[in-house]
Amino acid sequence: MSNVLLVVCTCENHEQALDIANALVEARLAACVNILPPVFSVYRWQAKIERAEEVPLLIKTTEEGFPALRDRIQQLHTYEVPEIIALPITAGSEKYLDWLRQQVSSQIGEPEIMPVANLISEEEYLNSSYDPDREYVEGELLERNMGEPDHAGLQGLLIFWLSLHYKPLGMHIFPELRVQVAPGHYRVPDIAVTTHRVRGRILREPPFLCIEILSPDDRASRIEEKIDEYLGFGVPNVWLIDPRKRRAWSYTREGRREASTVLSTADLKIEMPIRELFSELDNDVDLSAD
Repeated sequence: MSNVLLVVCTCENHEQALDIANALVEARLAACVNILPPVFSVYRWQAKIERAEEVPLLIKTTEEGFPALRDRIQQLHTYEVPEIIALPITAGSEKYLDWLRQQVSSQIGEPEIMPVANLISEEEYLNSSYDPDREYVEGELLERNMGEPDHAGLQGLLIFWLSLHYKPLGMHIFPELRVQVAPGHYRVPDIAVTTHRVRGRILREPPFLCIEILSPDDRASRIEEKIDEYLGFGVPNVWLIDPRKRRAWSYTREGRREASTVLSTADLKIEMPIRELFSELDNDVDLSAD
C-alpha cells in the first residue's frame, strides 16, 4: 500500500510560493514541489466574497512527513487559514515513489547539513560596528535588507508618527537597536519601542513593540524566525509591514491578525492609522518606474 501524498497549497504570490517550496525541500519535508502558473480564486472569507490571484503548489511527501510539513507551511504562510489539502497517491512509478520515500520518510527529524559559515565570537560582534548594522545568531553574522526607498521612507514615517504621538506619553522609540533575544542571539528590529529608558548599548529586556519592515529580498522563513524569537523572548507586540503591497500584520502570542485600517498593539496602548501612513508614503516614494 502506498504511503505517499500529494499536498495542494495555494500561495499569495510567486515569491511566497518559492520561499515555501525551498523551505520544504531544504528541510526534507517534501521530495519535490511544483510551482504552477497563477489561478484566479473565488471564495468566502469573513462573510464576504473574495476574489484573488493565487499561486498553487503541488507538494510530494509521505504520510509520516505530512504533520511536520503542514505545521511548517502554517508557520511560513501569510494567510490566517492557508489551504493545505493532502490527497493519497494510490499508484505510480515504483522507482519514483521509492525515491520520494527516501527523500522524506528516512530523513524525518534528522538535522539538515548546512554549509560551514564564517563564524565570529560574540565579543567581536559586540565590539564591532557595521553599516547597516547586522544581526548575530550563534556565531554567524546576518545581513539585513535595507536601502530601498519604500523601506526607508516608511521607517522614517513610523519614527516621526510614534515620536509625535507616543513619546510624550512615556514611550521611547529606537531605530535599529540591538536586542539580545536569547543567549548568542542578537536581533536588530527596524524600530523598537520601550516603556522605559534603555541602559547600555544592548537592550536585554523585551521591548513593548518590535516593528519589522519587509524589503523585496526578505525571505518569509527568515522573517517568521525573527518574529518567533521576539515572541519567545517576551515581546508582547510585533508588527510586520509590507510597504510595497500596502499590507500590515500584528503578532502576539495569541496569533496573527492582519490590519486593514488601524494597526494596534494588543492592549490598544498604540494605535496607528496604517492606511494614512501608506498614503503619506505614496507622496514620498514613486515606485511606478521600477
